[in-house]
Amino acid sequence: MKDMVQGLRWVQENIGYFGGDPDQVTVMGESAGSASALYMLISPLAHGLYNRIIAMSGTPLQEWAIDRNPLESARRVATMLNCTEVDTGAQITSCLQDMDWMPMAQAGLAVILEEFMNFKMILPGSMPCIEGDVPGAFLPADPLELMQNGTLPNVTVLLGTVQHEGTLPLIAAYFLKLGPEGLVNDTDYLRDYLLGDVLATYGVNERMNGGSVSQAMALGFFPPDVNRSNFTEMQYYLMDLLSAVFMKAPVLRTADILSRRLPAVYLYSFEHYNRLNSLFHLAFAIIEPILGGEKPPIRPGTMHADDLIYMFDFPFILNFNDIAFSRKYCRMMTNFVISGNPTPDPGEDYPEWPTYNIQTQQYMKLALHPEVKTNFMDSWRQGMLPE
Repeated sequence: MKDMVQGLRWVQENIGYFGGDPDQVTVMGESAGSASALYMLISPLAHGLYNRIIAMSGTPLQEWAIDRNPLESARRVATMLNCTEVDTGAQITSCLQDMDWMPMAQAGLAVILEEFMNFKMILPGSMPCIEGDVPGAFLPADPLELMQNGTLPNVTVLLGTVQHEGTLPLIAAYFLKLGPEGLVNDTDYLRDYLLGDVLATYGVNERMNGGSVSQAMALGFFPPDVNRSNFTEMQYYLMDLLSAVFMKAPVLRTADILSRRLPAVYLYSFEHYNRLNSLFHLAFAIIEPILGGEKPPIRPGTMHADDLIYMFDFPFILNFNDIAFSRKYCRMMTNFVISGNPTPDPGEDYPEWPTYNIQTQQYMKLALHPEVKTNFMDSWRQGMLPE
């Protein structure tokens, strides 16, 4: 995070020599990059170094975007690397400073996979931590506190999510837990314990409340006629639930807070879908040789990071509609970068994209035919995915 701040300082000091304008700087990112972009908003170190933010599927308010137990995370990494003294931060630092980078990276990934195997959607050891109110702190307090009550710069923000964010954690859970442990066919686990494992991400202990929290969640996401003991039948609704927990609810909370404090906030739901063009296929091509096995019985939909396909040059064969959408999508994003407003020329192709506020709750559905909609929570309940 501090390297990013230093990069932004360099831009302010030097971009003029390259024909750039230091008063026209946009910080933009996707996933962890999206959370990083919004960290620049709430960190006092980055204020005054940019004018706009584009945050694509990520916010500091998500549990995976912060390490709440950094000393314990470092201790776990150090233990995997055979450090013998790990009681204090100084001891851990002393041991790790003598390590090559590759074993450290491998140990860090192993710690994250341990969490994923237990259905916890957190990334210990690789995310920012709260430093406290000390000189040079990037994050002096909890992200929610800083976002709600801290000093924020006078900038505009565009943020949103893709339609089926929950596909990514569901696929990860399938490869790391549901498939290897045979839980896909364990009807008791699917009905009585699966949602409890999801809640463990947020420190909810189902053993203390008799499963009442997960049962309450099930009422909101599973229609009465859905068999929660059948993975094939419940997966679409489970995906919706994971979408909300993993991404959409924290992003909406971020939009709610920022719309009260910033001059303009634009919210979107990315819903352009092509069953052939999904990072799901690329991800499986990479994972399959490592983990083996068949493709998981999951229909990917428009999954986390699929929006990047239409912004950058990915190795996919796009059809005519994809190319047409990509041009619209990129034009709206670049128009925001240039002017602070994502609407190029209001009309049939580009409906006026309204700013978001909690009274009207208007957001843009990004698709081949963009559409202004209300109530972002409607995008949480997708049900059956398109063929």
